[in-house]
Amino acid sequence: MRREIQHVYVLGLGAIGAKYASMIYDVDPACIHIIVDEERKERYQREGIFVNDRPYAFDYVTEPNKDYPADLIILGVKSLDLELAIERLRPFVQEDTVIISLLNGIGTAAKINHQLGKDVALPSVVYMDAVKVQNRVSYGHRGKVVFGETRNTSLSDRVKAVCSFFDKMHIDYVVPEDMLLALWQKFLINVVGNQLTFMVHTGYEGLQDNPYMLFLVQQVGEEVIRVANAQGIALSQADIDNMIATMRKINPKAKTSMVQDREQGRKSEVEIFAGEIIRQGQKLGIPTPYNVMMYNLIKAYEWERDERKK
Repeated sequence: MRREIQHVYVLGLGAIGAKYASMIYDVDPACIHIIVDEERKERYQREGIFVNDRPYAFDYVTEPNKDYPADLIILGVKSLDLELAIERLRPFVQEDTVIISLLNGIGTAAKINHQLGKDVALPSVVYMDAVKVQNRVSYGHRGKVVFGETRNTSLSDRVKAVCSFFDKMHIDYVVPEDMLLALWQKFLINVVGNQLTFMVHTGYEGLQDNPYMLFLVQQVGEEVIRVANAQGIALSQADIDNMIATMRKINPKAKTSMVQDREQGRKSEVEIFAGEIIRQGQKLGIPTPYNVMMYNLIKAYEWERDERKK
C-alpha cells in the first residue's frame, strides 16, 4: 500500500511550477519544497517570488533531505530543459516517489521513466492560464491537472494517493479512463493554438473570432487527427470543436506559452509540436503540409532573431 503523500518537491519555478507550488503552500507551507541550484536559491531568496501579487517564502533545497522524502515531484520546466531536469531530480527519487510532469508534449512521462530506468512518472497534462514576467506569476483560473495510468478503469494505488493529496490541496484534477486520448486532446490544443498564436503574435482573441485563424485551426487540427487516428487514438472533429469552444471562454488578452516565449526571446517548443507531427506523419505516410509550413515559418523567425545576430 502506497504511503500518504506528505512532502512535495517542485522542479521548475516558471508559470506552471510557481502556480501549483503557491496553491500547495496556501494549504500546507511545510509540505512544499522547491529544487534549485545555489544561484537560483540566492536569487529567489533575494528577489522573492510573487503569485497573483502575493509573496511566497518557499523552502528552497539544493539536495535531498532524508527527513523529508519526496513522495511527489512536480516537474514544471520547459521541454528543451527536460533531459537536464531529469538528472537534477534523480537524487530526490525514492522507491515510492511519484512524478507528475506538467510539460507540454505527448511523450514526457515515457522519457522520464526511460532516463531514470524506473516507472515513476505518470502521464499527465495541465490546463491553465498562468503568465510569468520576471519573478511575478499571475493567473485567473485555477485550471486542472489531467493524469493517470495509461488506462484507468480502476485506479492504481499511486493514482489514488495523488488524488487524495490534490483533494486536500484543493487542486482541480481529472483522471480519464483513456489517458492516451487525453494526452492527444491537449496535444491538439498545443499544436494548433500555441503555434498559430506564435506566428500571428496574438492573444487568445485570435483563436476566438479571426476567420482566417479559425480556418487554419481546422486545417492544422485535421492533420493532428489523421496522425492520431492512424495509431488507434480516437481523436475526432468533436475535439476541434471543443477546443474552439474552450478557447472562447479564456480571457482574450491572455497569451499561450509560445507567445510568452516569443515575447521573452526564448526558443519555442516547435520541435515537440509541429516537429513531432511531421515526424510521425512521415513514419505513417500521412502528409502534414500545414504543420510543415508552420514549422518552417517558426524556425525561420527564430533564425532571423537568433542566428542573424551572430
